[in-house]
Amino acid sequence: MEAIVVIILFLFGGWILRALIAGGKSAVTGQSFQESYRGIADWTTKLENETFRSDNNTSFDFKAIKAKGLIPIAYSTSLSVIVNVHDITDENKKLPLISFIGDLKEPHSSVFMQKTDLGLFRPDTGFTKWVEMGGVAPMFLQPPYGGNRKLGINFFLYDTNNPIKIHHGFLDNTSGLIDYRQFEINHNFELKGYLEKSEDIDNARALSVKIAIAVAMSDGSLADEEGDTIKNWIKTTISAYSKETQKELKNIYNTALKDAYKLAQKNKLVLSDLTSSLRNYNEIQINYDTIDLCYKVMAADGVADKDELRIIRKIGESLDIDISELDKMKDKSLMSLSNEATQNSSIEEILGIEKSWDKERIKKHLTTEFQKWNNRISTLNEGDERNNA
Repeated sequence: MEAIVVIILFLFGGWILRALIAGGKSAVTGQSFQESYRGIADWTTKLENETFRSDNNTSFDFKAIKAKGLIPIAYSTSLSVIVNVHDITDENKKLPLISFIGDLKEPHSSVFMQKTDLGLFRPDTGFTKWVEMGGVAPMFLQPPYGGNRKLGINFFLYDTNNPIKIHHGFLDNTSGLIDYRQFEINHNFELKGYLEKSEDIDNARALSVKIAIAVAMSDGSLADEEGDTIKNWIKTTISAYSKETQKELKNIYNTALKDAYKLAQKNKLVLSDLTSSLRNYNEIQINYDTIDLCYKVMAADGVADKDELRIIRKIGESLDIDISELDKMKDKSLMSLSNEATQNSSIEEILGIEKSWDKERIKKHLTTEFQKWNNRISTLNEGDERNNA
């Protein structure tokens, strides 16, 4: 579903935008406008289902906000309209929706907002026919949670010269507000919500911590350096968030660390279950970050343990990490270790040689490895990494 939305936006983003804002732009020029208040009903608004079709027969459904009647102003002024949407499924917690269309967002956030300047109006004027003021296409919005959601489509009519202020979907300043109406609809979202995605990422990173513990304790114990490496990774990972969010994430990841440690002590930490769960989140970058963390844990105690090398390679394969990328991360870790530190590992584990290979394949692999490391020596600065290479 998400891929389809992206393709549609890429191909037809321009006319989608024009379709959703065209109604309001035509309000002051349409034949429905009347300059005398006589015979014009009171101001009213409604929401209607509409379908927009392009010249190439591509179409999409949207909700059109329409207005009719005497405009509720007592003085000549310019008018503007803002339309946004809240998820009101939980009556006690209204949440904004994210826009996939760049021009239909708040100025400094990704929250959906459609703003249209209608132009100059005088008092005692209005519309004798329904005029479209704006539109909302739910398929181009991301809710906080997927599935069947109750939405509140908000319509704000205000004085352009005394603008209202909306921040992250919520009204900050109402001084210039002339009319407000919320229309309620239900929509079934096939894609995941942004809070679900956030929760997925948090849960996936918690699995990264558990997998790193499994690597660290493959020898039966958790060295101080290995524990510190994982704790530093947690600290770095949460550093970009607010203090409140940092506190929440720190609790999630530290709990994952403690739980994994207890299970590993009892030999009940099942690595295959962890990698299977992580793979199900389909967070490719986190998969790579997990392997990178595992190699840092391996190098933390200064020893390239053969069991750790073998386990990390197995994890990488389980997470569908490209073998060449896996080798690059391994090589980077090995360069931080001294030659003495690799003595506990077999030469096959260090060089990535499988026991099932015949001599010809091993020779070909060794030739490639020699060329690779010889080239690296010439590009590295003098020091430990060059000596290790």
